[in-house]
Amino acid sequence: MIKFIFLILYLAVSAVHLYGCVRKNQTIRNFTKPLLMPLLAFFYVFSVPTVNWLVVALIATSWLGDVLLMIHGMKWFVMGGVSFLATHVLLICLYLPNITWNLPTIPVILLYAILSFGLLRSEYVWLKRYMPKVTIRMMLAYLLGNVTMNLFAALQAVSNINHGSSLILLGALLFLASDCLLFLVRFNKKLPFYRQHFNVMLTYTLAKLMIVMGFIFA
Repeated sequence: MIKFIFLILYLAVSAVHLYGCVRKNQTIRNFTKPLLMPLLAFFYVFSVPTVNWLVVALIATSWLGDVLLMIHGMKWFVMGGVSFLATHVLLICLYLPNITWNLPTIPVILLYAILSFGLLRSEYVWLKRYMPKVTIRMMLAYLLGNVTMNLFAALQAVSNINHGSSLILLGALLFLASDCLLFLVRFNKKLPFYRQHFNVMLTYTLAKLMIVMGFIFA
């Protein structure tokens, strides 16, 4: 079926892109990265009986973020962050109708409050020596948006225990991991392991695939 063709193409292009990351081949990375989200969008469109255009929109904002982050310069990096922040807002809009606000949601909210404080604090400690204060504040604000998206994904999973919501939650967590790694790659030059874009893109490509598959199965 057509959807499997696009899924195979997405996985194949992801593998080639990751190979380019390992080899530090900028030509391969620049060629493959803009192809990832369009292939994922076609996979989604051909996998569902009725297309939810919010899902297509969040893939589109992610594509825009991918392209903007490919351009060197802090201005483009910030604009890419704004595009991905729009992705998080769209995801939250998709989660909200599936959330039941009851007693089990309270421990989830408290857990994410603790985890988000620990995560943001850790990122600040790691990067404060390498980044201006204004940049750090923007970075933390963006990560807070990602954590908020993860919170709503967790609330959806608690409210609707099924394969779709579980995949979305796992994808959201990988999306958060990818963003945290990205900041370390960009700014903390004393962590050689984190300079490898392979780690960023591995978590990112898996995150987007799991989120989209979650909406397909939902």
